[in-house]
Amino acid sequence: MVNRKTALHSMGFDVDYICALGTNGKLTSNEAYLEIKQLWKKLKKSKKELAIGTSDAPPEVF
Repeated sequence: MVNRKTALHSMGFDVDYICALGTNGKLTSNEAYLEIKQLWKKLKKSKKELAIGTSDAPPEVF
């Protein structure tokens, strides 16, 4: 199971990578935007699955 810290870290890494690809001309600005938009949707889905922000959320263990 993915915890919220891992999900945020993963998204941050992926966004950095996509930005680097855009900067180096491997992706257009529109392609980078669409990729990041998909990552955002994935993060929102993960938030719902982990019940973050609800009283049903399991306690986070660090």
